[in-house]
Amino acid sequence: MNTQLPPFTPTDAAEAAGKDSASGWPAPTYALVRAMEDVMAKRHEQIFKFGHTPVADLAKPLRAFALDLEGEARGVLDDVQFRKPSDRIRRRLVKLAALALATIDRIDNQGE
Repeated sequence: MNTQLPPFTPTDAAEAAGKDSASGWPAPTYALVRAMEDVMAKRHEQIFKFGHTPVADLAKPLRAFALDLEGEARGVLDDVQFRKPSDRIRRRLVKLAALALATIDRIDNQGE
């Protein structure tokens, strides 16, 4: 029995969202944009409020970034497991995403 599904295409996504398939992807929702804005605001805070600039981050070992990511991810998992309020989980996820961006910046700047 073949249970493999056909590949998912942008047209399928548009139809699933109830949008016109001729336009391609469905229009993004405000919540999606809000999440990106919140992550960028948190990254901005990391840089300008706490001094975690890309240059300063070069002094921190990459392993430390990985451990920070692990700790934040475990915090999210614990909050979900113990049914903490969704706003608390969201705040942790925003922080985790901003930390992931900082880690990517650290990797990108390491070769310069």
